[in-house]
Amino acid sequence: IPLSTRVMENAILIHCNIGKYCYIGCGGIYDFVHTGNYCSFAPNVLIGGMEHSFWAVSTSTHLSDQCVFGRVTTIGNDVWVGANSVIRQGVRIGDGAVIGAGSVVTKDVQENTIVCGAPAKFLKKRFDDETWRQIKASNYWALDKKRANETISHLRKSV
Repeated sequence: IPLSTRVMENAILIHCNIGKYCYIGCGGIYDFVHTGNYCSFAPNVLIGGMEHSFWAVSTSTHLSDQCVFGRVTTIGNDVWVGANSVIRQGVRIGDGAVIGAGSVVTKDVQENTIVCGAPAKFLKKRFDDETWRQIKASNYWALDKKRANETISHLRKSV
């Protein structure tokens, strides 16, 4: 985990690759998660983990060899995940997406979108297509904090 990323108490990260300038709230569990930069995770977020084999005779990990484990969940840059959200293993979340608090994400989430609910559903785009094109083209999430702030300040004036 980069020094620029803050991980709060009681957060558990297993087999994760977390980007720069991220914030991980307390009490979350992250299992096989890869994130971009500038992501924010509120408290008690659960990403990945075992999926028990409800289709098999037994759902027990002691009795079933069909449980699913270890699929990487990929989260883009500058993604915000609200408190108490659950994200299924193997899901891909695009750059700039927002996951509303208490959501259960079972499918991929497109970039520049806001989803919420259980199961999570598309609510709206964060920005119109032209604004998003400019934001994405700036690639500010690849920059250090100072240069990213400068780029964002410039974007605010032009969009």
